[in-house]
Amino acid sequence: MPSIPGSDQITPVYPGRSVKAGDNWDVKYGRKNPFGTGQFSLTAHNRYLKDETVEGHTAAVIETALEGPMDFTIDFSKVPAGTVPPVAGPIHYTASISSTRQYWVDPSGNQVIKSTGSGTYRLSYTLVAASGASGPQQVDFNGKIKTDLTRI
Repeated sequence: MPSIPGSDQITPVYPGRSVKAGDNWDVKYGRKNPFGTGQFSLTAHNRYLKDETVEGHTAAVIETALEGPMDFTIDFSKVPAGTVPPVAGPIHYTASISSTRQYWVDPSGNQVIKSTGSGTYRLSYTLVAASGASGPQQVDFNGKIKTDLTRI
């Protein structure tokens, strides 16, 4: 099922170079839309906060603030069968995202051993009304998503 970009980001956006505690870096983060048109183009503001021990494992604590607008269309005929209820025709979405996550990364293998985060999402789309109903229906989602993950 398609997810809201940023809500499914399970690793930090790495800088492509070595970093140490106290370093900051920004990365433009893009991901193609596999189910229609448009691309998710976000900016990740990152900070290597400190080193910390998590259940006996040394970890680099990295904070990533992900933000940006989204404008995309999902063609539900391209979504794998059985993952979403049947939808007639493509749906156009506009959205904005502002999400902050902290990751505890094992530097020896770049594996995330723990993460926590929350984000604010504003998503709007228009549904074509079912037969017999009048006009299109505007749907707005404004909310927060909070996640916690531990993998040891």
